[in-house]
Amino acid sequence: MVGEHAHEVRLHAQTISEVFDQDYKKTLETANVLVKKFKISWGAALDTIEEGLIEGGAANEEYLESLNEYAPFLADAGYSVGEFKNIIATGYDLGVFKDKLPDALKEFHLAMTDQTDTTRDALDNAFGITFTDKLFKGIEKGTITTKKALQEIIKESKKYGLSVQQQQQLTSGLFKGAGEDAGGALKIFEAINKALEDQTIVLTPLQQMLKETADAHRELAIAKDEALRSDDYVAFAGEMDLVWTKIQTIFYNALGGIRGAFTDSNEFIAKQIVLFLATTKAMPNIVSSNFR
Repeated sequence: MVGEHAHEVRLHAQTISEVFDQDYKKTLETANVLVKKFKISWGAALDTIEEGLIEGGAANEEYLESLNEYAPFLADAGYSVGEFKNIIATGYDLGVFKDKLPDALKEFHLAMTDQTDTTRDALDNAFGITFTDKLFKGIEKGTITTKKALQEIIKESKKYGLSVQQQQQLTSGLFKGAGEDAGGALKIFEAINKALEDQTIVLTPLQQMLKETADAHRELAIAKDEALRSDDYVAFAGEMDLVWTKIQTIFYNALGGIRGAFTDSNEFIAKQIVLFLATTKAMPNIVSSNFR
């Protein structure tokens, strides 16, 4: 990332930092992770961060940290960057403890990739061996992503219903401790459905105001930058620097003249004082010699 493109990225990140009170360096680091993991442009990455902040991420102190930590896992799982953003926002909106929704999906991705006995037992118990074999073989061959696998599991759970025991086993077998913190398997299923359905989000009046504020700040930053980098401004700045240099020269020359005049004046006054004192001291003698 060089040249004008790097300059645009810097201005965008600076706007996000100022408007949403985010650390500038952390904003760039987060964008870099999104660029690498989701194979998107820097502009798209910063747009994603900004949109997430507008849609509620600004109230989540761990927003950038969540993007950084879970992007590698959810990108590998098959989610788009927009879906990833919505997953974090949905978890926060539904009151899922801290970042436990993306954390639960990370654990699901690892569990389905590793295909441990605990994971198989939970799926076999809920949906049968045939269903489990189909998912595991698809993941092994790369024909099914773990995102798709989770959607199939959600579909099956709606079709047959799950007992309390099956729900608990799915929670621990698929999502580990993060699943319990997120509220259990059914809560996670609900959140994922909502996140994937809400691709077009209607902003609230407050969110719309935030968006307009961010847009205005970015436009101002671009306008200022273009003005300060223009040939006319460079020439003007050079002329002003020359004028200021000449003003300082005139000032210090004048100061030197004033100092010289002040020194001559001091010498004259000193001489007059000495003459006055000498005259005063000699006055008695002069008077007495003239009036004897």
